[in-house]
Amino acid sequence: GPISAAWFALVYPCLFLQYMGQAAALIDNPEGVDNAFYHSVPKEVLWPVLILATLATIVASQAMITGIFSIITQAHALKFLPRVGVQH
Repeated sequence: GPISAAWFALVYPCLFLQYMGQAAALIDNPEGVDNAFYHSVPKEVLWPVLILATLATIVASQAMITGIFSIITQAHALKFLPRVGVQH
């Protein structure tokens, strides 16, 4: 499907390049092993990368919330979960 195609065409190559970049940065500077991601980023683009990483974290957390909600809704519809009352 399209998700599998996107994974192999976009996500996997990007992850591979990121990990290889971190490995190259660690080979060049072994003292940066305590935080390889931030030590592999040039100082000039540290803030844009930090903002991008924060936005990616927000998107990922929203995706997790949406996915969990969908799973719980489906489990309730299939009567795998009992009805739960919400009290405010």
